[in-house]
Amino acid sequence: MTSNKEIIDFVLYWLRKNARSGQEVNWTVAITEEHTMIISKVGGVTSQTRGMALLCQSIKEQPWRASLKGVYLAKTFTADGVSNHAEMCILAAADSLGQKVEHMKCASDNCEACAHMLQYAKVNTMNGAGGAAMGWIHPRGCMALGTTLNDYWNEQIKELDRFNEAGEPGDFKHTFTQHQASEPQGGYEDLLKGAYRHDGVPGC
Repeated sequence: MTSNKEIIDFVLYWLRKNARSGQEVNWTVAITEEHTMIISKVGGVTSQTRGMALLCQSIKEQPWRASLKGVYLAKTFTADGVSNHAEMCILAAADSLGQKVEHMKCASDNCEACAHMLQYAKVNTMNGAGGAAMGWIHPRGCMALGTTLNDYWNEQIKELDRFNEAGEPGDFKHTFTQHQASEPQGGYEDLLKGAYRHDGVPGC
């Protein structure tokens, strides 16, 4: 039986080799406890993202495809697409699907905010923790942080942890982080049913 890690590594390798966009290094793949795959990158992915129809066909050809209950693309979850990190797009999409992410791997290290959020969500990440992020949006609550806000990154991370530990309260006092006006909402598409070629023609 093919392991979650082997399946994730296959898809990440395929994306690095075949998906041509401005964010090749930031692709992320996850598998939920319900054995559903979710794929994303910085700013989210849709069925019309270049390469998704070919990825759909490649996944359908794999012997482990039958073990997956679904394959989804995680879209952006707030209007600020730049700060929608791939890992958080997946976490938000999984929440909307009513599922829990079990394993996740990004093509590069998780930023420190993502690492802390994944630890809080009890996700088995296959990455190490990187450093600060210029911008980062919480996938479950109205919080933003990043070095573009201020230079107190370590305090922002501590505040993120307090926010999570408190249950993401609406009346949380933001000192080093920023309150976001809109609630995050995970979005997703079914890759195996909705993939389109880049020219808009159904491709899978």
